Amino acid sequence: MKVLVTGGSGWIGRATIDRLRYEGHEAFTFDRTSGSDVTDTPLVYDAVGGVDHVIHLAGLLGTHELLDQAERAFQVNVLGSLHVTTACVKHGVGLTQITMPRVNPSLYAATKACAMDTSEAYRHSGDLHVSYVRAYNAYGPGQAWGGDDPQKIVPSFATKGWLSESLPVWGSGTLYVDLVHVDDVARMLVAAMKFGDGQIFDAGTGYVQTVLEIARDVIHITGGRSDIQHLPRRKGERLRSTGHDVAAGEGWDLLGGWHPVFDHDLFVAAVESYR
Repeated sequence: MKVLVTGGSGWIGRATIDRLRYEGHEAFTFDRTSGSDVTDTPLVYDAVGGVDHVIHLAGLLGTHELLDQAERAFQVNVLGSLHVTTACVKHGVGLTQITMPRVNPSLYAATKACAMDTSEAYRHSGDLHVSYVRAYNAYGPGQAWGGDDPQKIVPSFATKGWLSESLPVWGSGTLYVDLVHVDDVARMLVAAMKFGDGQIFDAGTGYVQTVLEIARDVIHITGGRSDIQHLPRRKGERLRSTGHDVAAGEGWDLLGGWHPVFDHDLFVAAVESYR
């Protein structure tokens, strides 16, 4: 099968490309780093017209980071997703779309919800075959976090730990985290291509950890030379966990008994990759 991955040059995108090729598919990248922007309608329509399926990952990420670029976030995450969706409708191409748990109000959550609701409108009209992968806290080697990239828990903590610096914990650190390896997210995205009736698949493990527990584990792995620095909550962050922070297993029964499982050895390997 010929599969187009929007955002294919990104971190999850590269893992997805690798998984597609491992399973014998032809994988193609559509990414702004190579001049292909989902806000460019003719480019999107032309690219989608040459494939059998689209995995849509392109988007601007962040929580408080998007507050200063809200218009661009909606252009890419909402209008760009509309272009991908309508291109799939026009060409009769299946769509798998990444989404997120609806845990708290944020611009990113708003754009992802709008993109999903838009695709659902076309699916209910009978014009679109689409499935969704709900990604939790993805981690793994190569995840960016500095500069303009959103702060991510594993690379942020690991980098500080190896430098013997304080690990920054915003707020109390009691929020729940469901860490899922990037390769498992990619595997689930590829598996979800077989479905098209609006099925949702939880790309999480269901294993509960708090931010503080993860920080302490990273300190142990990196030699115990760091401490934890509690900082004020950033804009858009929550005071407490909700029932949506950890995967409940939606869609797992459709995957032949497989679902992501937290593997501490993989976590250690990810932390060590930032050494």
